[in-house]
Amino acid sequence: MKKKLIAGGVIAAALVGAAAFMGPFDDRAPAVRPQAAQAESPDRPPAATPAPALRPMPASAPAAPMSAGELELVQRYAAWSAQTPEEARWLEQHGYPDEATAERYAQLSDDALAALAADGDPMARLQRAERAAYRGQDRQAIDDMFDVAADGSVYALERLALAQASGRQGDTGMAEAYLQAARLRGNYAAPVQLGAQSTPEERAMSHAMAQAILDRMNQMRRQRGLPPLGNDPRPGAGVTFEQLFIEWQSRLAPPPSP
Repeated sequence: MKKKLIAGGVIAAALVGAAAFMGPFDDRAPAVRPQAAQAESPDRPPAATPAPALRPMPASAPAAPMSAGELELVQRYAAWSAQTPEEARWLEQHGYPDEATAERYAQLSDDALAALAADGDPMARLQRAERAAYRGQDRQAIDDMFDVAADGSVYALERLALAQASGRQGDTGMAEAYLQAARLRGNYAAPVQLGAQSTPEERAMSHAMAQAILDRMNQMRRQRGLPPLGNDPRPGAGVTFEQLFIEWQSRLAPPPSP
């Protein structure tokens, strides 16, 4: 396995040390392996929907008039702050589960998950790998979760961040790198950080690491004959920015005179 993610460049030595947690680095494309997990029993990892570690994301534009079907879709993805059918579809297309789906997979047995994962079910693969990480099988679990992310799941990048932040290593730098990779893929509302406060050096390194993560995923996709992953922006970024800007301006405004 290659241990160096970015040949040459700034902070290369630090990147080499982090390479062991970035996913598979074989020269050939790795086999599609079963992956992932989440649930809320003593032997299972945290739930899939935004738990305290995954802070609620900023809401985007106020909803326009919707059909009954569109309203149902938006309600399914309310946990991810979807406000429009376009946002809900984006979340669905990029691997984010609605609450009912997350709960259903969380309740599956290991054998049931293995059977679904063997058929290529991405949520089962992710759930199975997360359970493996929660039980201490970090290296294999990270590789498997990375495979799901390389298949196009932005949600898998966020779960990789959570696995890094809450794992035995407690690698806040890699956690931020995966979150930054999720933002580069298009989810501007991905959390800024998880768990403990990172150092300025880790924050600076996370940007280079995020690009290295995307480069590695696209290398894997080329080996599989798939097109590269790009930036596919989550709808609503403009309105969310305006809302946050207004809130920021209100905080800067001087207090009213007595």
